[in-house]
Amino acid sequence: MRIVAILLMSLFACTGPESGDVPVQLYDFEVFESTVQPIIADKCGNPSCHGRPERAFSIFSERNWRLDDDQLYLPEPLSEEELENNFISTCMQIHDGNDFSDSLLLLKPLGDVAGTYHGGGTIFEDETDRSYRAIMGWLESGIRTRVQ
Repeated sequence: MRIVAILLMSLFACTGPESGDVPVQLYDFEVFESTVQPIIADKCGNPSCHGRPERAFSIFSERNWRLDDDQLYLPEPLSEEELENNFISTCMQIHDGNDFSDSLLLLKPLGDVAGTYHGGGTIFEDETDRSYRAIMGWLESGIRTRVQ
């Protein structure tokens, strides 16, 4: 009976969109790693924000949430797998269109400034904020790959 229950749970509990239904646009990874990753780690990586696994936008960062529990809270560089997770998770927050300012990645951190609720409050002062502009520059540099 237990095996039947496990099989049923595995068939129905973890269903999601069919492959190909939700395209993810991947932007320049090198620019992400050098420019965007430090911003999201600093501004979003706290365990009270997006530095935890149950968040839709969840990210790894040094001294916070890590794949390897032995590295929790240690100042160790992120692994390749952690960086790739952050990259995909970040790309999933980008609006599929020409107006990147509508992307959750840029809209939510503006909080009250944009008239949007963000549990972490206002992170970017406005659209001239240095971090906002850096992320916008990354997006404006263009899509590198589209994954179905």
